[in-house]
Amino acid sequence: MLFCSHCGIMVGEEYDLCPKCDGSLAPSASGDELGQYAGLWIRLAAGLIDALILGVALLMEFAFASLMGMGQDDGWVGIGVFWGAFALVCLSYEVGMTRSRRRGTLGKRALGLMVTDRSGDRISLGRSISRAVAKLLLSALSFTVVAFRRRKTALHDQIARTEVARGPRSSSMAAWSMAMGLLSLLLSVPAGIPAIIMGHISRARLRKSGGGLQGDGEARAGLILGYASIAIFPLLFAVPQFVKMQAAAEADPVGEMRVLNTAMGTYQAVFHTYPPSLQALGPSSSTKIADAVVTGWVDSSLAGGLKSGYRYSYERVPADQNGGQEGYKIHADPISTDADRHFYSDQTGAIRSEAGQPASPASGALH
Repeated sequence: MLFCSHCGIMVGEEYDLCPKCDGSLAPSASGDELGQYAGLWIRLAAGLIDALILGVALLMEFAFASLMGMGQDDGWVGIGVFWGAFALVCLSYEVGMTRSRRRGTLGKRALGLMVTDRSGDRISLGRSISRAVAKLLLSALSFTVVAFRRRKTALHDQIARTEVARGPRSSSMAAWSMAMGLLSLLLSVPAGIPAIIMGHISRARLRKSGGGLQGDGEARAGLILGYASIAIFPLLFAVPQFVKMQAAAEADPVGEMRVLNTAMGTYQAVFHTYPPSLQALGPSSSTKIADAVVTGWVDSSLAGGLKSGYRYSYERVPADQNGGQEGYKIHADPISTDADRHFYSDQTGAIRSEAGQPASPASGALH
C-alpha cells in the first residue's frame, strides 16, 4: 500500500500519483516497512504536547463553568458532570485526530508520528474509540511496557491492535503553529504571534518541498487562530470594563433594595404595620407627625419610585393574603433597555433577580 503525502489516503501500488489530488505517494507507514517504531521517550514528548493542548481546553471549561455559576455547592453531581465533560473532550480529541487522514494527535504530528493498524493503514473508527478509551482508563500504566516490546506498543495499542510509527515526512513547524494557535485561545497575543510566524515559515517550506512534506492544514489553522487572537485582543480589555460597568449599574438597585428593606423593618417595628406607600418613608412636609420617626430614611427620589434608571413599585400585603402575617412586596424594574436585570424583595429581606422579565419569589436569590 502507498500513502499520499498530501491528502493522506491509502492507495494500491499500481498508482504513480494520488488519484484524488495528484499528490506524491510514499510507502505506507508500517513500522516493519520503515524500520522505525516510535519509542517511549518520543511518545511521552508527544503526550506532553497533547497534555498542554488539553490543559487549555480544561481551563476554558473551568471558565465556562464559573460563568454558569457551577461550583462546589453542586456537590458530587456537579463534580462528576465537570470531569465527565472533560473526559468526553479528551476522547473526542484522541478519536478524531487518530481517525483523521493525518492519523495522529497534534503532539504526534509535531514529532512526525502516526497511528496505524498492523498493516500500516489508517485505523477504523472502532479501533480508534477502543484505543482512546483504553488509553484514558490505563493512563500512564499503559506506557510501562513500551520499552520491552519489539513494536514499541503500549497496552492500549495492544488492546486495539495498533502501532505508532514514524510517518511520512511532515512539517513539525506546521503542527507547532497549530498548537500555538490553540494556546492563543488562552494566552492571546503571546502565543498568537509565534503561531503566525511558524505558520508562514512552514507554508513556505511546504511550497518548496513540492509535495514532499505535509502539514498545510495545520499551518492554515495556526495562522487563522493566531490572527484571530490578535483581532480579539482589544476585547480582553473592553469586555472586563463592560462587565464592571454592568455590575456597577446593577449594584445601585441592589443597594436601594437593601435600604428599602431596612426602612420597612424599622417602620414595622415602630408602628406594627408596614407603610402604606414608599412616600411615607421619604422626606415630605405632608407626612404625619407620628411618622416623623422614620421620615427621611430614604431620599426623595427613592420615595418617589424612580432612581438610577429603575422604577420601584411597592405593595403592602394584608395578613389575610399572606398566611396570617402582614407583608410587603417591592419590585425594581429597569426603565430603559440598557439594563435587563429585574429585582424583587419582600418581608423576608431576601433580594431576588431575574434577567429579561420581572423578578418574583421564585427567582434566584442574591448572596
